Amino acid sequence: APDDPITRQELAAILHRYAGSPEAGSALDRFADSSAASKYAKPALSWAVEAGVLSGKGNGILDPKGRSTRAEAASMLMRYCGIK
Repeated sequence: APDDPITRQELAAILHRYAGSPEAGSALDRFADSSAASKYAKPALSWAVEAGVLSGKGNGILDPKGRSTRAEAASMLMRYCGIK
């Protein structure tokens, strides 16, 4: 679905795979809505949080299935470029 909006977990998964799928810990434990993340995306989301590519939206919320705004996508890409 190339014309569909991208979710925060989908963008994290793309960057995680591009980075070579590095191992990640349990960074999602700090978010109240971590159980909302899709199983395939949990390693990518953990990696993205640990690497500083993705942060929560405040109040302990990650919003993994929420649509990524242009600003969020740009921030994630810039942070990703900073770790390479």
